[in-house]
Amino acid sequence: MRRKGRLCALIMALALACTGFSACNSQGGENSSSTEPDSSAQGSSDTAAADTSDEALSIHYLSARGAQEGTMQSLQKIADEYKETHPNFTYETEIIADRSSYLQKLRILASSDELPDWFDSDADSFFAELVGKDAVADIGALYDELGVADDFYTVAKDYQRLSDGFLGLISWQANTEYFWYNKTVFEAAGVTETPKTFDEFFAACDKIKAAGATPVALAGGDTWPLLRWAAFVPFRTRGNEFIEKARVGEESFGSETGMEAANFVQKVVGYFQEGWSTADSATCVNLVTTGQAAMIYDGTCNCLIS
Repeated sequence: MRRKGRLCALIMALALACTGFSACNSQGGENSSSTEPDSSAQGSSDTAAADTSDEALSIHYLSARGAQEGTMQSLQKIADEYKETHPNFTYETEIIADRSSYLQKLRILASSDELPDWFDSDADSFFAELVGKDAVADIGALYDELGVADDFYTVAKDYQRLSDGFLGLISWQANTEYFWYNKTVFEAAGVTETPKTFDEFFAACDKIKAAGATPVALAGGDTWPLLRWAAFVPFRTRGNEFIEKARVGEESFGSETGMEAANFVQKVVGYFQEGWSTADSATCVNLVTTGQAAMIYDGTCNCLIS
C-alpha cells in the first residue's frame, strides 16, 4: 500500500478489523477490472444519509488475486457499503492473473513512482526497497493509531514483517498449507497408504510416475512453492533457525544443511510436471483435480476454492 494512500488505508483497515480478516499469498485469476459507478448509491431506509460534503476519494487496487476469490468479493462488499454514505468514493480493482506479469508491472510502476494506491506484495527485498524509499505506509503504526492491532492474529502480522520488524503490509486472510493428493491417481498407481515420511513419499512418486501420471504439480511461476520445498529439509533438522539466518546472510546454502536442501530439491524436481517453472497455482490445482497429477503442496487459499 503506497504511502500517499494513507486515508484509503484508514478506511479499509478499520473495516477489515471489524470483519476479522488475517493473511495469505496471492492466487491468480482472470484478468479483469471492476470500477464503482460514479453515481451516488441510494441507501435504504435504515442506512445513514449520504455525506455529500466528502471530498473525492478513490482507491486503485492492483492485484494478482482471482476476481472470484472470497477476499476480493469481501473487499468489494465493504467498498459498496462505504459508498452508500460516501458518494464521492470510488474503488477500482485491476487484476493481472499471471504472477510474473503482475510483478513485472509492479516493478515498472515503482521505478516511475506510479505505484497504485493498493498492491499485493510479500515482505521481500523488493518491498524492503520501497520501504527504504518511504514509498509505502507504516501499517503497524496505523493499527496502533486505530486501536485494532489486537484484532489481527499475531502470525498474520509477523508473517508480513521485514527483518527489522517493520510492518507495511495488511493481511487479508488466514490459511494453512498441506500436501493435497488425488485418491484415484494413488489407487491407479498402486499407492495404498498415504506417505508419512519422505522415503515413503519418493517411493509413491516412483509408482505414480511408472503408471504414467505426474507425481507432483509445482507452480514455479509463483516462486514461493519451490522455496517451500527448499525449506523442508532445513526446517525438519534445524527449525526456523537456518532459513532465518540464510535470509540475512548469516548462513549459506553451501553449508551441510544447505547442500542437503539442494540435493532434496534436485531429486524432487524430477517428479514435477513439464513446464513447472512457469506454471501458476490455478493450473497446478487443475492438474491434480483432473487426475493428470497426483499431489500438490499448496495452501487452503488456493485449493479449497478450486
